[in-house]
Amino acid sequence: MALKDYFPRTKFGVAALAVGSICTLAFTPVVYKMKFAPKVDVSKPLPRSMSTRGAYVNSGSRDAGPDRPVSSKDLE
Repeated sequence: MALKDYFPRTKFGVAALAVGSICTLAFTPVVYKMKFAPKVDVSKPLPRSMSTRGAYVNSGSRDAGPDRPVSSKDLE
C-alpha cells in the first residue's frame, strides 16, 4: 500500500483529520498529567515546590486605601 492511500480524499475527510489532530494536540498534556504526574496526598501539607508563591498571595487590595465609614457627603 502506498502512503497516498492513507490521505483523505474529500473536504470532510480533510476537516475531520484537522479537527482530530488539533484535539489530539490539545488533550495530550491533560492526559499525560492525569496519568503520570505525581499524586498529591491531601492529608499532608503541600510540599514547598507545589505551594503558590508570588507577590499576589495575601497582598489584598492596595489600590483604594483603607476602608472608611460612609458619610452623607459621599452620597451627594
